[in-house]
Amino acid sequence: MDVYQRVEGMATRSTARWELREEEVAFEDVGKNCTVRNVEHERKVVVSAAEPPRPREMPTTILEVLEEWGCTWMWNSLRLVGDDHWLEDAIAAGTCRAVTDGSYIKEVLPNVCSAAFILECSEGRGRIVGSFAEQSNEACAYRGE
Repeated sequence: MDVYQRVEGMATRSTARWELREEEVAFEDVGKNCTVRNVEHERKVVVSAAEPPRPREMPTTILEVLEEWGCTWMWNSLRLVGDDHWLEDAIAAGTCRAVTDGSYIKEVLPNVCSAAFILECSEGRGRIVGSFAEQSNEACAYRGE
């Protein structure tokens, strides 16, 4: 990375000028992210700056993942059996089985569709069972599945 130092007394309307001091220095992640514009040989102007993004905390459980997705009403009837990591382990081992089904009967309830699902480890590590119905003008066989 190249290192620039602010040139004192060289401020323009809303930005300061920066001059090249060191080239090819080992990268160090400090300070703000910025966009710069060349103004003359080895001098730049900071056009905009922003704080670096805060580190994102990754979800550690299936419930935290579902909460992050939103529409949490869909998971009100969710039943979980097993520890927090059985699903990941079952997928890695090839022992996770999944079954889903949906329902939509236009002639009976044209604005309602529903879905149900089971994810289960064939070696008994755990199970997730869920179902929900949705009343919507967008209800259809595809949405229910």
